[in-house]
Amino acid sequence: MDGVNLSAVNLNLLVTLDALLEERSVTRAGRRLGLSQPATSAALKQLRGLFDDPLLVAGRPDMTLTARAEALRRPLKQALGQVASLFDEDEPFDASRVTAEVRICATDYVPFVMGAQLVERLAARAPGLRVRMGTARGYDVHEALAAGEFELAIGALAHAPGFRWHELFRDDGVILVRRGHPALSGARDGAIEAEDFARFPQIHLAVYRRTGSLVADANAENASPEPQFTVGSHVVAPFMLGGSDAMVVGSRRVAERLAAVLDLEMLAVPGAARSIPVIMTWHESRDALPLLRWLRAELIAIAASLDE
Repeated sequence: MDGVNLSAVNLNLLVTLDALLEERSVTRAGRRLGLSQPATSAALKQLRGLFDDPLLVAGRPDMTLTARAEALRRPLKQALGQVASLFDEDEPFDASRVTAEVRICATDYVPFVMGAQLVERLAARAPGLRVRMGTARGYDVHEALAAGEFELAIGALAHAPGFRWHELFRDDGVILVRRGHPALSGARDGAIEAEDFARFPQIHLAVYRRTGSLVADANAENASPEPQFTVGSHVVAPFMLGGSDAMVVGSRRVAERLAAVLDLEMLAVPGAARSIPVIMTWHESRDALPLLRWLRAELIAIAASLDE
């Protein structure tokens, strides 16, 4: 694209390209932008000529990005964000007039713990804002944020260079067992001994990691047994107990709400397991965008209200 006359480039084409690279589908990109499928296909044809590259090729179930398209994703997202900030900087932000979509990288933990408050607040304050929650295609959440797949991520995430972050709240690891579980007979003040903990099958949460678990990380100083089962869903894990003698080691905030529903008992994890920070993080290139700045403030307010 060397020597391209920028005055001849339609900025709307770049907005369309951004949608195409994210959706990997002409139909979905057009729906997101309010364009017909023929109009979106025509835009893709123009973009292919502009970049002298196919950009997206046929695949199943979604189209596949070429190497050039993959390389464009991050700088394109950053450039469009900077252009948007030129128009927003001098105007007061009015959430009630927003018609946009924000993608939040999160497991089922976030909508389960914060979802009701988020729906209530946004329905009242920003009815035109669409929020899409989902998980990254791979294990690297920060890479997904940098590539523009998501605007925000929330979870038990590490800090990384080039990203801003805010600790929303903290959670603790607890044990869930069925009512009548044999370990309950030896429990004292809601806790069991490490030996009892080790002799029953365990179900741990393994979210965004190939090995280990959230609880193993939080309880690293204690000898936690290797779990027999690891799952990626905070909400599904307690349903796996059934009538077994297994133990789910998961989040206190989730356990407190599901224990009564599923007739389960809650126990403390043996040892001095430290609390787990729940972090909201975003790429620094999106730090000043008014919509995201406003949404982050809303999420912070929701987090502050959780323990009230």
